[in-house]
Amino acid sequence: MTQEIATYEDVAVRWLEWPNAYYEERRSRPPIPHMEQHCTVTVKGVTATVTLANGSTFRKRLMTTGFAFGADAAEVAATGSAGIER
Repeated sequence: MTQEIATYEDVAVRWLEWPNAYYEERRSRPPIPHMEQHCTVTVKGVTATVTLANGSTFRKRLMTTGFAFGADAAEVAATGSAGIER
């Protein structure tokens, strides 16, 4: 059984990036929030592949804390929930 693939173009994406020093006192280093516009998000199953406007890509699980995407950048920036914001 194949999973459906959904593609969303020209959307805003919000995510958290954890500091590189993962094994060092992680609690003392808060995650770094990011927000980008004009991205492409491809969703397959529970994983989203995000392509930024500069061409770089990364993957996030849809229910990852701090991850959201949607057409309206202001709504995506303001949302406190995790997951898809459309």
